[in-house]
Amino acid sequence: MSLVLVILGVALGLEPADQELANKAREIYPSIEEAYYQGDFVLMEELTRQQLKLLESMSEPPSKERASSLSDLAVALKDQGRHEEAAELFEQATTLLRRVDPESVDMAVLLTNSASLLNILGQYDEALANYRKSLAIDEKLLGPDHVDIAIDLNNIATVHWDLAEYDQALPLFYRSLKIREGHYGPSHENVAIVLNNIANLHWETGDFVAARTLYERALEIRRRELGEHHHLYANSLHNLGNLLQLQGDIDGARNTLARACDIFEESLGPEHRLFAR
Repeated sequence: MSLVLVILGVALGLEPADQELANKAREIYPSIEEAYYQGDFVLMEELTRQQLKLLESMSEPPSKERASSLSDLAVALKDQGRHEEAAELFEQATTLLRRVDPESVDMAVLLTNSASLLNILGQYDEALANYRKSLAIDEKLLGPDHVDIAIDLNNIATVHWDLAEYDQALPLFYRSLKIREGHYGPSHENVAIVLNNIANLHWETGDFVAARTLYERALEIRRRELGEHHHLYANSLHNLGNLLQLQGDIDGARNTLARACDIFEESLGPEHRLFAR
């Protein structure tokens, strides 16, 4: 999600009519953000189009804010599977923002959003280029140990993983882990997420001992932080159970997977896709 619209309403020097339009555009933003986090991308599209119309009705439509709105609209379309439309909007937003604020946090966000679409489309070189540009901007503005850097590193590592470039992905995941541990502490869900990613990567490279150690650490974090009835705790049990099965520990795998299924059913219901698997 974009940032500049949060402060649009306090812009100085606007004519009264333009200030009213700017305020209305800003007031829509919380609803756009809520729709995004609820996964209602149709509503997000509708609200973002309303916002964009307000911005474009101003006597001098502000480039940064229009770019922000175009980017959010592209995200809504991307998550509806409308990839060609989203790609065109990302390009428009990038062109606008590059003219007025090319080295900003908003540009980093835009590049990351665009890269996620390129990755979906299998355009891995272009996705990596955008993710790396985003990382460079964030490192310059935020420093090398900011928590947003961990997200950038995770994104780049994931593309390398998709390309089976495990030797390039692994150190990036570990650097992301180190930053998150420094920011959140060693026992936080955001740490458990990266531990699972690294464990999955070790699994794919055949290092089952390392994978098991990391799965067990993630499981313990989720047990303490989320409780033994949370679906993410069950997800960690599921990962560990599958690994135990692969290692030949059939009884351990059966018990672990059965416990995971019980928690999925209890927390999400028997028809949920996670339980169904």
